[in-house]
Amino acid sequence: MDVPLTPRDARSTLRPAGRASLYPSGAESRIEAVERICAEDIRRAARRAVEAGADPAGRAAALEQLLGTLGRLERYLAGEEYPVAGRLTAADIELWAALVQLDTVHSRRLDTSAVRRVAGHPVLWGHVRRLTARPAFAAHLDGFVSSAE
Repeated sequence: MDVPLTPRDARSTLRPAGRASLYPSGAESRIEAVERICAEDIRRAARRAVEAGADPAGRAAALEQLLGTLGRLERYLAGEEYPVAGRLTAADIELWAALVQLDTVHSRRLDTSAVRRVAGHPVLWGHVRRLTARPAFAAHLDGFVSSAE
């Protein structure tokens, strides 16, 4: 089961005033870095952490990679309202989509301890809640309820 939201879907409907608005000049490399973090260190690590049939050591390593990434993002966002350029950008959409997918899909297959550790990033999940409060973001959840609340 996948969340019915891809970053591409979100970018097309959450676009406040076109590409330039979500990709401010000079922020492209930082946005791309957030996109890589979301793809590799959140989505891929989460999939490996819950993969049926994977060896326990591999699952544990993937979970630690995921938690390490969440911790780094938590520390960074503790001093920033947005991850890039001090305002809403494509990086926020990428991060929001990755975290919503983590919460609504992958967390359901983690053990209770791992779920608590994932949810134990109040600044990060607060960022998700702030974005979800925007109607353009909330419309993409289609009945999903966050366990990180």
